[in-house]
Amino acid sequence: MTVRPALALASVLLLAACGSGTVDSSGSGGPSDNRAGMTPVRSFASVAGTYWGRNATGPRPMVASEQAIEVHDKGFRIWVGCNVIEVTARVKDRLLVVDSLTTTDLACAPELMAQDEWLADYLTKSPQIDAGGPMLGINWNEGWLGFEKSERAFPGPGPSPSAPSGSAAVDALREFEGMYQSSNLEKAPRPMAPVTVGLSIRGDALILNAGCNTMSGRASIVGGRLVFAEPGLMMTEMGCEAPLMKQDAWLAGLLASKTTTIEWVADKLILGWPDGAIEFTRTGDVLLPSGDPDEPVVGTPSS
Repeated sequence: MTVRPALALASVLLLAACGSGTVDSSGSGGPSDNRAGMTPVRSFASVAGTYWGRNATGPRPMVASEQAIEVHDKGFRIWVGCNVIEVTARVKDRLLVVDSLTTTDLACAPELMAQDEWLADYLTKSPQIDAGGPMLGINWNEGWLGFEKSERAFPGPGPSPSAPSGSAAVDALREFEGMYQSSNLEKAPRPMAPVTVGLSIRGDALILNAGCNTMSGRASIVGGRLVFAEPGLMMTEMGCEAPLMKQDAWLAGLLASKTTTIEWVADKLILGWPDGAIEFTRTGDVLLPSGDPDEPVVGTPSS
C-alpha cells in the first residue's frame, strides 16, 4: 500500500497544540457539554480497539458515509469513506497532539477525497478525545465525530457503499437494520399529522407506517439516496381518515422520488429530502401494524 503526504500535513509536529486546544474542557461552553457520560481520554491504550461511526455532526458537513477508527497505544487510524489516515499521536492535557500523519493514496469520488483532506487538517487542530462506555468521540468546538466499539473489522481504503459512487447501485441498507419510531416531525418537507411514524429495516427491506397504510419495498443506496427495486414501493389499501390517506400518498411519492437520503446524525436515523427531513430513534417497542389490509398495490413506480 502506497502512502503520500496528506497535503502538507505529514509528519506534523504540534509543539504548541496543548496550550491552544480548540475544546473548552473547563466544563462550560465547550462541545463536551453535549456528550453525556463521556470524559476526556488520558491515554490511547485505555481505549484501544475498533470503533464504527454513530455520529456525523463533524466540524464540516459530512459526505454520507460510514466512519471507522482503530485505536492503538501510539495513536490511531481513521477512515471516513475513502483513504485511511494514519496518525501517530499522544494525549496531553486532554488534547490530541499529532506527531505524524500520513494517508493512503486512493482516488475516490471528489467529495470523499476533499473530506479526507479537511479531516486530516482538523486532526491537527488539537481536538479533545472523549470516551464513555463503548463510545469514543473526537471533539472540536465546531462539531464532533462519534464512534461505538464494534467487532467489525477496520476497513481497508476504499469508498463507502453509501457514499456517492456515481454509477452502480450498492445495497447498503442493512447498515441501518433495526426498528425505529419518529422523534421529530417538525422538519418534515410539509406539516404532518400528529402521529408516530414507525420504520423497520431488515436487510434490504424497508417498511414504514405513518398512522394508516403500511409501505414497503426492497431498496439499495445509490449516491447516498434510496432507490427502490422493481416493482417499486408497495402500499396497503386500507381506508382511514382522509388526512391520513392524503399523507400516505404524499409520503409514498416522496420515498419513491429517488431524492430520499438516509444517514446517521447524532445517534438518530435521518430520512432527508432537499426541503426537509424526518428524524427517527431506534426502538424495540414499536411494531408496525399488521391489520387485515386489502391486497397491496404499487403506490409509486420505481422509475
